[in-house]
Amino acid sequence: MDIKEAIEIMENEATCVPKYAEETREAFQTAVSGLEELTQYHQIGTIEECADAMEARKWQSIMSETSKTIDFTVKKICEHINDIIEQTDPSDGLVSKAEAIIAKETKALAELIQANAYLDHINS
Repeated sequence: MDIKEAIEIMENEATCVPKYAEETREAFQTAVSGLEELTQYHQIGTIEECADAMEARKWQSIMSETSKTIDFTVKKICEHINDIIEQTDPSDGLVSKAEAIIAKETKALAELIQANAYLDHINS
């Protein structure tokens, strides 16, 4: 028996209860109201489905913030690499040091871009 069938039976029983059993009739009507409300909640979803949706929304928010942080960091690394390139004078002998810094930052940049691509993949 499903909830809809139970509601029908209880509605029928509530009308059949003798007048002297008013409390019983009210109890049936209260039970019917409760079952109808329960049916409405079932249309929305189960508690587990609601919890899953909230958890998914939480992770989407975290991934979105992480993606924003990665984007900001990528921008800052690119700016720093550009600054190093602009400030490096080949005649002062520091080119190899600048190249080493750029190489490290480029590697970090590639890893951040890869992480961001992974987050985009998860979100889609």
